[in-house]
Amino acid sequence: MLNQTGFNLWAYGYDRSVGLSDEENTYPFAGYKAVLGTIYQTVMEKPNAVVLDIGFGTGMLTAKLYENGCTIYGQDFSARMIELASQKMPNAHLYQGDFTQGLVEPLLAQNYDFIVATYSLHHLTDEQKVFFLRVLQDHLKPGGQIIIGDVAFETRAQLEQFRKDMGDKWDDDEIYFVVDELKKNFPTLAFTRISYCAGILFLSKQDHSLHRSMISIEEIPVERINEFWKIHIKYLVDDGIIADEEDIAYFTGKEYRGILEGHMIRSTDKQHMIYFCRDGERIGAASYCTYQSEDGKCFILDYWVFTQFRGYGTGHRCFEALEQYTKADGAKYYELNSMKEDSIRFWKSIGFVENGKDEYDMLLLVKR
Repeated sequence: MLNQTGFNLWAYGYDRSVGLSDEENTYPFAGYKAVLGTIYQTVMEKPNAVVLDIGFGTGMLTAKLYENGCTIYGQDFSARMIELASQKMPNAHLYQGDFTQGLVEPLLAQNYDFIVATYSLHHLTDEQKVFFLRVLQDHLKPGGQIIIGDVAFETRAQLEQFRKDMGDKWDDDEIYFVVDELKKNFPTLAFTRISYCAGILFLSKQDHSLHRSMISIEEIPVERINEFWKIHIKYLVDDGIIADEEDIAYFTGKEYRGILEGHMIRSTDKQHMIYFCRDGERIGAASYCTYQSEDGKCFILDYWVFTQFRGYGTGHRCFEALEQYTKADGAKYYELNSMKEDSIRFWKSIGFVENGKDEYDMLLLVKR
C-alpha cells in the first residue's frame, strides 16, 4: 500500500497514468472518465452545491465542480496532491489527513450536499468502510448524497472471479467494494455499473437511523466494580492520564475504591459506571454523576472508547447514546474537565465549549 511518500511521488504523473489506463480500457481505471462524468452531472443538478471530496488527488473532478459554482471541501493524504489541486482551486478548503483515521476536525464542523470519493475508499477495510460511511452520513445535509466511484462488484463471487482473471495484475493492497455485502448495513444503497471493473455507489442519509440504534448502555452495579476498575486503570495509564507511581498506587488502592463504592450507593446524585456496547460487544466505557439535587448537571468523570474501536465517529456515537441515556434520568446539561489537547478537540467537536477552570487548574468544558 502506498504511504505518504508514495502518494507524493505518484502525484507528478497521476492524471496521465489514470488517463492511459482509461483509454486502454485496462484495470483498474477502465471507465474512469465515465465515472467522473456521471458524478459530475449528478452534482451539477443542484446549483451551488457544497461538496466534500475524500481523497481528491489532483482535483480532476472537483476542479470542474469548482469552476461551475460549487463550494469545495476536501481531504487527501498527500501534501503534493493538495499542492497540485490548490493550483486548480485556489479558494477551495483542502486539508491534509489520513482518512483511514477519519475526517480532520475542520471537516467535521461542516455538512454537505454531496460527499464524493473516487478511487480512494478502497484503501479502507470492509469494516472501516461501514464505519466511515456512517460518519459521512452524519455530515450530509437534508436530501444529501454520498457518491462513490471505484472498482466495485455486485457480489463476492464476481470479485473473486475477476481477481483470478487478472492474475499478477491484481492489486492485493486494495480492498474493493462488494455491493451486496454493503447492503446488509445500508439497505437502500444503489449501484450503477460503468465498466467491467468499475461502478458508482449512491447512498443517502436515510439509513443512518439503523446505525444509531446499535450503541447501547450497560450499567455496572457496585458488586462488579472490581471488573470495571481493572479496565479503567489500564485506560488511565495507557492514555497517559496518570503516570506518577504514587498516583497509580492511590487510584488502584482500597481507599479510592471505597470512595467510589460510597458514591455508587448513596441515595442521591449517584455515580454511575457504564459500558458502551454495539452488537453485544463492549466498545468503550464511562463514569458520570448526574446532580439531580442541584440543577441537573451531568458531570462526566471518565469517558473512553477502547483502542481497537476508535475512529470513524465511534466516540461521537457513544456520546449520543450517553446523552439519551442520562437525559432520561434527569440530566439537563454536561460538564467535564480535561488537560489533554486531543481530548479537548474531541469534546469541542461535539459541541462542548470552554467554561473556565476547576480548583485543580484543569480546563472545564460544558455542553448545554
